[in-house]
Amino acid sequence: MQVQPILPAQPTVDQEGKQEEDDPDDHQRQFAAAYAEGQHQAAVEAEPQVAHASSADRVVAKRARNAEQQRIRRANMTASQTERRRAMDSEWQRAQRARMTEEQRGTIRQTEGLRQQP
Repeated sequence: MQVQPILPAQPTVDQEGKQEEDDPDDHQRQFAAAYAEGQHQAAVEAEPQVAHASSADRVVAKRARNAEQQRIRRANMTASQTERRRAMDSEWQRAQRARMTEEQRGTIRQTEGLRQQP
């Protein structure tokens, strides 16, 4: 029969240094939120502070960014993608013209109906 040694309830000095390494997943979960917050704060501080712009200025800047992105996207398209895009655009324009015509007809009908009422 072998006798099991009785281990103390409190960790010894040798064991205290090893606790973090004993369960690295637990350690990672414990400090992940603090690390993420630190990363977020560093990113926020790294962003340049811009003076508040009017909404019109923001709209102009956003349109300019979107236009530049579209130019880059079109420049990187293959020939077959360009053809498909052209076909889809022409179909969209045809449908848009048909909708506008119907809306204009509805406006004209409403205007004529108002004229006929005494």
